[in-house]
Amino acid sequence: MLTLRYPMYAPPGGRWFYEVPETGRSFDADSKREVVRTVTQHYVVNKLPVPSDLDARIEDYLCRHIAYGACQGDDPRDPADRPISYFEVVSATEALFRGRAHTHVSPREAEARAGRCRVCKMHSVGMCTSCNQLQATARAFVGGRSLPCDNMLGVCRVFRVPVNGLVYVRDATAAKLPPNCWALK
Repeated sequence: MLTLRYPMYAPPGGRWFYEVPETGRSFDADSKREVVRTVTQHYVVNKLPVPSDLDARIEDYLCRHIAYGACQGDDPRDPADRPISYFEVVSATEALFRGRAHTHVSPREAEARAGRCRVCKMHSVGMCTSCNQLQATARAFVGGRSLPCDNMLGVCRVFRVPVNGLVYVRDATAAKLPPNCWALK
């Protein structure tokens, strides 16, 4: 279950809320305690068993309906909807490359992959990967290989790695790939 990253503070928006799945009734309040109290009353009035983990269910429900990043835990939301942070890209790049021997594809294959990535909905150009040395770091992990289109490449939202390095990795795999991704081939 998801939990608020900073439980001592109010959630974004300042309100706690929950929808009872059995009845579809929604509740909101200024505090978690108040939502738990009113939801518990609702279960009792409707002669429904009160879940023993109601407190955790309310927090999980809230986390699944507020902005990504405010909570911690395994968030199943589509990676395309999640913002990408610099530190997340650094961590993912190191996790993919550091201490692991990868075989690389040819420059021609990397260029073809980059072409597919540039038009993919999972390609994010919201972060300047040349300004903050992310491209250079990825390039170093693939033996200095580069492409003419490096400056047009951003970060893959699925792998969270700069595309200019990722396209050279022969054995890249991830859980949720778009149907036209080269990593599925």
